[in-house]
Amino acid sequence: MDDGARWDRTARCARRGAPPAAPRAVAVVLVLVAIAIIAIGQQWASAPRGALPVGDSALFLFLNALNVFLVFLLIYLVARNLVKLVFERRRGALGSHLNLKFVLAFA
Repeated sequence: MDDGARWDRTARCARRGAPPAAPRAVAVVLVLVAIAIIAIGQQWASAPRGALPVGDSALFLFLNALNVFLVFLLIYLVARNLVKLVFERRRGALGSHLNLKFVLAFA
């Protein structure tokens, strides 16, 4: 693919409002790195215990770090929806009352 075609695709994505795929890939990599750092930190913090084999302990810590990350993500998404809801209600947007009912039902 030449540079002209790549820039045309990026320009079309920008016009449509869709971001190019590269920032999404960077975000996914950063999330995976954050999960790995949390898992390594938890393993380092619990190093004096030697009751579990290293493989089982690493898997447990990775899953625990993943749960912590997903809880923070859930809190962020609910808070973001609540903030959006407040601004929609202040602006008097159509459907804001229905959106309030949805947010309260799923939160």
